[in-house]
Amino acid sequence: MLGLEIKSGTNIGKKDFKHMKWFKENLTNNNSFTGIILYSGEQIAPFGKNMYAVPFGMLFA
Repeated sequence: MLGLEIKSGTNIGKKDFKHMKWFKENLTNNNSFTGIILYSGEQIAPFGKNMYAVPFGMLFA
């Protein structure tokens, strides 16, 4: 399963992944899950197991 969320900010922190973590814990029935937040920053950043912040620009590179 893949969760996508879009944020307009240039900074992403752990608290931005609270919805992804809730989704993973409550709706995936222990299936494989990857959470990605698209944001307007510059770097790909890991935020735990299979949780990543990815810049919008990476989609078009």
